[in-house]
Amino acid sequence: LLVITVLYTAVGGMVAVMRTDFLQQIVMAIGVVVGLPLLIIYAGGPSNIRTVLADVGPNYLGWHFGFQDLLGFALAFGLTFVAAPYVVTRYYAVPDDRTARQACAVAIFFNVLTATSVAAIGLTMKVLYPQLVVVDAASTVYAAQVLPPLMGALMIAAIIAAIMSTVDSVLLITGSAVSHDIYYR
Repeated sequence: LLVITVLYTAVGGMVAVMRTDFLQQIVMAIGVVVGLPLLIIYAGGPSNIRTVLADVGPNYLGWHFGFQDLLGFALAFGLTFVAAPYVVTRYYAVPDDRTARQACAVAIFFNVLTATSVAAIGLTMKVLYPQLVVVDAASTVYAAQVLPPLMGALMIAAIIAAIMSTVDSVLLITGSAVSHDIYYR
């Protein structure tokens, strides 16, 4: 996959990265959203999840942060997302301001949908597997042991899409910076 990612990034540049990232974001959103209702049912429903989470760790439930804390988190992550170098370069690639605003709204929608679903998956997996030592393994355990094979494969595809999306964006920015700042001079 790394060779494929490097190849389409090097050959297709910004256009290839934007097109594949859009498709990868759709795969990520579908991968995490489609299996979520099944996971919640598998865990005994929302009320059971709340009850078990209260036993596993009371800090998982309720609001432990004040408004200022939540606003700080939202601003930190929100501004980081819209001002990241690999995102800013894409704003320059769109034909006009209207398209940039629309693209930003679509990206924020998909990111909120994906992040909320991933958080719900994480909490529900904590209910089902409280003894899971490596928390990063929750997504693969979810795909392999909870979801049916086809949906599990879709979840794994979502993970791979997230990796490829990150790698191609970083490669594009790094390549541009190296070619301009080092090679050009």
